[in-house]
Amino acid sequence: MSECLGVLTELGNDAESEAVDAVLLLDMSDIERITSEGLNELIGFNSEARSQGVSVQLLDVCNTVRDVFKVTRLERMFEFGTIESGV
Repeated sequence: MSECLGVLTELGNDAESEAVDAVLLLDMSDIERITSEGLNELIGFNSEARSQGVSVQLLDVCNTVRDVFKVTRLERMFEFGTIESGV
């Protein structure tokens, strides 16, 4: 997690200095299930990213995991995309 926060800090600094929209893409294609702990980590990470001006996009989220986001009403908190479409 500390590596992710380091990348996040760099992206936030780049976005500030270059006046660009920084986006961090998370490949979720290998994730078949997610626990409440995992959701909490993503929520915290997303909040930290937003505070640094970085947008997080979850890519290739399987239907099972996507359903968890829908049921918990967290779907509107995250951006979703696909690797195939180039985001």
